[in-house]
Amino acid sequence: MGTKLRRQECFMMTWHPPGGDPGRTCSAWIHPAIPLQFYFDGETIPQVTPSHIAELMERVNATGDLVLHLD
Repeated sequence: MGTKLRRQECFMMTWHPPGGDPGRTCSAWIHPAIPLQFYFDGETIPQVTPSHIAELMERVNATGDLVLHLD
């Protein structure tokens, strides 16, 4: 997300809320001009693999929609 916003690129982000109806989805239009905040639980920084980032970038650039799967 940070890379897309630094490039001044907007995109749709979709996720399936945890603990809810499995068929329910939420979507948000992400645009560089819209204020955005990130909140993190805990002090541990999650490990992110370069291959996972490359896969996410490929998806969002191909469809314009970033789909997050929250577990």
